[in-house]
Amino acid sequence: MKSIKTIVITFLLLLSVSTGLYSQEIKVLIESDFSGDSPGTNTPWEKTKVLDASLTLTQGWSYGSGVFGSSSVNDAFGVHINGGSGARTTLADAISNNQYLTIKLKPTVADINLNRAEITFEINRIGYHSPKKYAVFTSKYAFQEGNELFTSTVNDQGISIEVKGNLPGSGFENITEEIEIRVYIFDALYSNHVTSLESFKLSTGDLEAPSAPQNLTAVAPNSYSISLNWDESTDNVGVIRYDIYENDVFLSSTTNTSFNAGVYIASTTVSFTVKAADTAGNISDLSNKVTVKTPEAVYDNERSPLGTN
Repeated sequence: MKSIKTIVITFLLLLSVSTGLYSQEIKVLIESDFSGDSPGTNTPWEKTKVLDASLTLTQGWSYGSGVFGSSSVNDAFGVHINGGSGARTTLADAISNNQYLTIKLKPTVADINLNRAEITFEINRIGYHSPKKYAVFTSKYAFQEGNELFTSTVNDQGISIEVKGNLPGSGFENITEEIEIRVYIFDALYSNHVTSLESFKLSTGDLEAPSAPQNLTAVAPNSYSISLNWDESTDNVGVIRYDIYENDVFLSSTTNTSFNAGVYIASTTVSFTVKAADTAGNISDLSNKVTVKTPEAVYDNERSPLGTN
């Protein structure tokens, strides 16, 4: 006779296969190791803490011709950058002047899926006038303004600031060619200021959408407003917002499971649906649709019960 423990494990495995109860594993594909003396001047810097078998490193960390490594920064990839003489540099300046950090990777398997892959890195702005903005590109698209995956602003100086962003939700599946990741550095002022890349991590993407919001209800407590409520959605990583649609047109977003819509006129009929979104940008299916009609006004100027001028 099978033990109770064996039966429970078998049941959980069946659930995992049949219902997707246990989501796909999100794992680190590469994590750079910047420990050592002056990584910024010892390029390409190829030390890694993690390098998954699905990827190979074809070029360690290096930089464009518009920046140069810092020999004064240890245990981080330190670089010098020249800024604007009277105004902070722009992304267009950084692209034109080749002011970027770069790493190159190549898949070792044909079925690697980097859709929504997460890029995480830490920045330390060592100088007051050091660059504040960091835009991430990949060689999947041309290195030109408008193709950046995300841009982050780092205002603090002298401490590590973690930056996160994701690759798009499509177009990065079944990649066989080399992929270059560039971090363009800009919003710098004056010359020869140091910034440093203290960590870098690329992880597989979250491809699982949240569950659709359930039990959406709508109540019109008066002639000019409507109150919406629904059950919380679940997700393998985390729900960050709910998008509300009025008559199938986007209305607003909220982080709550309730929303007050308005202002309406009396005897207005309107329908609502809600979607949930997670941290990687996955969007759930629609909730149930509810239709509600605002009642007749109880008295004149009901929307302004304190009176009007």
